[in-house]
Amino acid sequence: MYRLVVFFIILVGCCLMPPISHAARGVRDDVESYRQAAEKGDAVAQSRLGHLYLEGKGVEKDYKQAAHWLGKAAEQGEGKACNSLGVIHLSGLGVKRDPAQARQWFLAGIARNDPGAHANMGMLYYLGHGVGQDFATAERLFRQAANRGDVGGQFNLGLMHALGQGVPKDLVQGYLWLTLAVAAGDEQATRSRAQLAKDMTPDQIAQGEALARQWRPE
Repeated sequence: MYRLVVFFIILVGCCLMPPISHAARGVRDDVESYRQAAEKGDAVAQSRLGHLYLEGKGVEKDYKQAAHWLGKAAEQGEGKACNSLGVIHLSGLGVKRDPAQARQWFLAGIARNDPGAHANMGMLYYLGHGVGQDFATAERLFRQAANRGDVGGQFNLGLMHALGQGVPKDLVQGYLWLTLAVAAGDEQATRSRAQLAKDMTPDQIAQGEALARQWRPE
């Protein structure tokens, strides 16, 4: 997931795959069970196996194998695989860097309602990377991701509100979305929220905290 201000990719932190066992033996067992199912054409297993190679969990990190299995899953319409394959093509991980191909995979993920794909496509519009720069479209895509609980979308949406990019500047809304990202354990959001709070009144902070307590994912 791309982030505003500091430009980097999070491959693990944006819910690319459901949680798996953290015990080494358990992860190795997962790899073998996923591989067996993946070789039989199971799209979910192909996606999970690809993410294990992408993250180096239970196997040695291997971007080519990640691209291979995620590609097979994405071709079958598995949404998380579409998003992750977009990240791979945008970053040149195990494949030739191809922003245009990345955009197509993000769009495929959006068509399957994957929140991470919404967030990553939003960053392309924010940066004007392969598309015309458009803060309003970026904000809309970040919001769609954030409303589904995507931490990267919440972080980026919070900063856009705090900076007044694509929307009127609103420190309370910025604090709300950064607080939700903080609740998910995002360290960068913790630092950004602390910086934002310096420009807010106690009443504004209380409003943001109240909105965060009331928020529910769509």
